[in-house]
Amino acid sequence: MRVRRFDRAGITGLAELPVRVRGETRQTIELLGEAARGAVGRAGVAWEDVDGLALGGFTLGPDGAVHVATRLGLQPRWLAPQDPGGASGVAAVLAAARAVEAGDADVVLCVAGDALDGPALVDLGKRFSADTRDWLTPIGAEPANVTFALLADHYLRAHGLTRADMGVVSVLQRRHGAMNPNAVFGDPIALFDYLGAPPVATPLHLLDCVRPGSGASAVVVQKVSRRRSSRPRGVRVLAGAEAHGAAPEWPPRELGWRGFVDDLFDAAGMIHDDLDVLELYDDYPFMVLWQLEELGFCAPGGASAWLRNHDLGVAAPPALNTGGGMLACGQAGAAGGYVPVVEAARQLLGTAGTRQVPGARRGLVSGLGMVRYGAPLSVSAMMLETIP
Repeated sequence: MRVRRFDRAGITGLAELPVRVRGETRQTIELLGEAARGAVGRAGVAWEDVDGLALGGFTLGPDGAVHVATRLGLQPRWLAPQDPGGASGVAAVLAAARAVEAGDADVVLCVAGDALDGPALVDLGKRFSADTRDWLTPIGAEPANVTFALLADHYLRAHGLTRADMGVVSVLQRRHGAMNPNAVFGDPIALFDYLGAPPVATPLHLLDCVRPGSGASAVVVQKVSRRRSSRPRGVRVLAGAEAHGAAPEWPPRELGWRGFVDDLFDAAGMIHDDLDVLELYDDYPFMVLWQLEELGFCAPGGASAWLRNHDLGVAAPPALNTGGGMLACGQAGAAGGYVPVVEAARQLLGTAGTRQVPGARRGLVSGLGMVRYGAPLSVSAMMLETIP
């Protein structure tokens, strides 16, 4: 869980395809290509200058990373397949930053995407892992909602909370999603709407569950200057860490961030009050609450009350999941791990439109993925800063 500090690497370009929950006819490679070219174009570099590739996706097969690079017309000298699911966006940026600072690559394209129609989604659920295949699929419990329902039930019981405590997150994020043209669900909701949603898997109801679909996202990582007048401009990566693997214990005592959060803030030279935006992985509302606690914003079980006392809207920092997160925008397979990364970069570049947090300069981004029935197997987090 060693925290890495960075000095010269940053995000200089980004692209995000809106999630399509139905009617997508393009294949994964086409989605990846569109997002990749959008990010490279916005970074202001030539396609042939891309010499590094960090790639994620669940529906790439039978191709691997080298095959995708070839089909995209790239010849990278640094290649990093990424497979920790929702942790892969942060993990890819951190790997790219290490490569750039080590001189292994100059321009790294980090991209992930998936084409997930109904049959593909069902198939992915059944073969997600050997544990899923051997233990959950035979009893009909392979959908992610079932696994997360167990975690949600444990979290609520452990802290004496109710569904209304989770609803605080959904209401806030749908309000932010109403300002995001990429949102699948662009209408705000009230707590009454949240509590009245149909049940899915106790204690989860419909408005607790992220909507899967097809899409892709990409960012470009390269060396950046500390000076605003220099080129290329971008968002500097200050520090980051990852943790992979988890003990098969139930109930889980923690999810993984607590093991490195103090060192992460120290390496970035920040305290919690320095942050302007918090972009946290949000496949389910209770996971946002749990992360806020493990990341040190409040005591265990206190995140819902903390949110009620801190209206983390976009009018004033700190703001939480300013684009609505995946709860508003949907999840495109492994590209879901890029939703908080891309939104944080937008905010710190000042290009978030009507949802722009005034004067946003510093942000924290998190990811989690590859959830077993006990806990996520991968967690990640990084600190970003606008170049002054």
